[in-house]
Amino acid sequence: MRNEAAFLLEWVAYHRVIGFSRIVVCANPSSDGTDALLAALDAAGAITYLPTEPGPDQSPLEAANAAFEATVGYEDGCWYGWLDADEFMNIHSGSGRVADLIDAIGPAQGIMLNWRLFGTNGHERFPGRFLSADFARASRANFVANLETKPFFCTSDQVTGFAGIGQERPALAPGHGLTHRDFLGGNGRPLLAGDTRFTATPGPITPEVTGWFTNPR
Repeated sequence: MRNEAAFLLEWVAYHRVIGFSRIVVCANPSSDGTDALLAALDAAGAITYLPTEPGPDQSPLEAANAAFEATVGYEDGCWYGWLDADEFMNIHSGSGRVADLIDAIGPAQGIMLNWRLFGTNGHERFPGRFLSADFARASRANFVANLETKPFFCTSDQVTGFAGIGQERPALAPGHGLTHRDFLGGNGRPLLAGDTRFTATPGPITPEVTGWFTNPR
């Protein structure tokens, strides 16, 4: 995160309500009060706040990944997802909670979640909430950017965490023995054989299991 103060509380509250047990926020220095708000949320036990600042030749994603691994790390059998501050996980299974998504994934190791882009809906000023009738217009289902994905996976001896390069993908251990059928696309189907981009199998881009709301700013 960086300069997300106006949007932060809704983002944290939403993901706690749908069932994430821990939220870790890596944030570069901000100028809008985000740092102070993150520190207060950390002190209240609502999140874990990791201040980060990219070094020379280091991207913000690399800095965040390094801070997470050094400070928090991974536990076998736990589920992990990587979200930006303008992305909300939209679960279409069961009652819309993280546990329902895990049940829907079944024996697979994880799922690659498709984006769905929401624009300004004609607003010149932010009306106060993202998840509201103020933002009812989104990209068409077959818009090319909706093919972008984010991971949600369970760590194990085979799936070890987020990748060191291309951090928004799962890292697979050498000799992992997994196949494309061990990960699902956002439509709930196994991935295509040989597709290293983790693209979902042919079918509607509008997800059957889960999706993303993302609001470009």
